[in-house]
Amino acid sequence: MQISPVSTPSTYWSVTATENARINAAPRSGEATLSQADQRPGAAGNTQSRVATQSATATEESAGSRRATERADDGRQGVTDEQRGEEEKRDAATTAGPTRPDGTPLDDQEIRQLDQLKRTDQEVRQHERAHEVAGGPYTGSASYEYETGPDGQKYAVAGEVPIDYGPVPGDPKATIDKMQTVISAAMAPAEPSSKDRQVAAQARQYMLEAKLEAAMQQSEMNNARAGAESSQRDNVDAAGATGDSASASKSAEGIAIMAPDPASAAAARGSLAAASVAQPPNAVDPTANPDPNARAA
Repeated sequence: MQISPVSTPSTYWSVTATENARINAAPRSGEATLSQADQRPGAAGNTQSRVATQSATATEESAGSRRATERADDGRQGVTDEQRGEEEKRDAATTAGPTRPDGTPLDDQEIRQLDQLKRTDQEVRQHERAHEVAGGPYTGSASYEYETGPDGQKYAVAGEVPIDYGPVPGDPKATIDKMQTVISAAMAPAEPSSKDRQVAAQARQYMLEAKLEAAMQQSEMNNARAGAESSQRDNVDAAGATGDSASASKSAEGIAIMAPDPASAAAARGSLAAASVAQPPNAVDPTANPDPNARAA
């Protein structure tokens, strides 16, 4: 492309720089006419006009560039403000309190409902846990009924714990011990339910029956023991009487041996008495020889 000389090199280079920028840039309406006018040979009279037009074009391009930059900045600022707004909304929702499953905050009524569900869940779990701990080997694991809250979470609203409160067959002592544990388990919560009280009442009935049965068994055992002791004493007394009779018989036999004939013994005692009377201690034996000098009285 050929450009006519201008008065000063600075203007020339300025125009050349502008022309290069326009050539490299995408064509815009109005620029093609200016470019064609600049290329007419011998158009020295148009030099000043061309310079002014080109300067105006450069100013316009600079302004357009600034406007584009401003629009880009405005666009970025708009995106930033939008993002900042979303973040502020999320922060506000988080700070305000619980939200629905979609992230929107709950209203006042839903918040009150949620608070009530949370309290019920805590009370139900504490209640059933008390049954489990106090029941020991006679209780199973708790099961719960749930309700979904406005926040999308599940909360326990009812529960139960299985418990074995039947008597032990044939063992009243074991039944009594078991029923004591069952009663403690049924009444363990701070506020036992009507069903808890029914279980405790039934366990007390079983325990009373077991105590009566245990008392009867103990009475029978005592009676049997007393009968055995009485029979033993009777056997001892009978053995003692038999021994006394045998000793008496042996004594009688000894007497009979010493005096086998009672009549002879009596005759002997009579003769002894007669002799005593007939012959005092100083009596003279009549069988002895008489004194020859004695005289008859």
